[in-house]
Amino acid sequence: MNKWPPNKRLARSVRRRVIHRLRTALVPLALAVVLLPAGCSWTTWLVVANRTNHPLHLEYTVHPGLFFPRPAAKAVRYMDNDDVPWKPLAPPALIGDSARGYALVVPPDTAVRIYYLPTYTGPDAGYSAFFAGLHLTAETTHGRVTYEGGEVLRAFRKVNRFLWVLELG
Repeated sequence: MNKWPPNKRLARSVRRRVIHRLRTALVPLALAVVLLPAGCSWTTWLVVANRTNHPLHLEYTVHPGLFFPRPAAKAVRYMDNDDVPWKPLAPPALIGDSARGYALVVPPDTAVRIYYLPTYTGPDAGYSAFFAGLHLTAETTHGRVTYEGGEVLRAFRKVNRFLWVLELG
């Protein structure tokens, strides 16, 4: 005589199949949830490039924290080459009430990385609010240019999705 009546055996068999199907369905779903955001985001650097034969004076303000790292530099010809590292700069920070300012001299043929934005696609991507109250001023032998607030973002031109450049010279 069988210990399990048919209805209990059937219930156990159904329960095993359901649990197995759930496990096999949850593994790919969990992987998709983890990997999908990583595949769709990137970091875009905003860089000022001095393409002149003379140093330029650069002043800009940042809000402390998010999107505003300490400046770093490398040769203009390598600015879109990830194999050449950025060298951190240590300019004196000019502390303000709500923003921190940097003033530095950019040597000829040098690019300076000043801002970064996650998954940036252009000036209409909704980042203008982060730049409210900020300014960027560059002084060359040809004159002085100043950008305020959202104008700062519109001054940069796309090189690729990871790099937007303000070229001076």
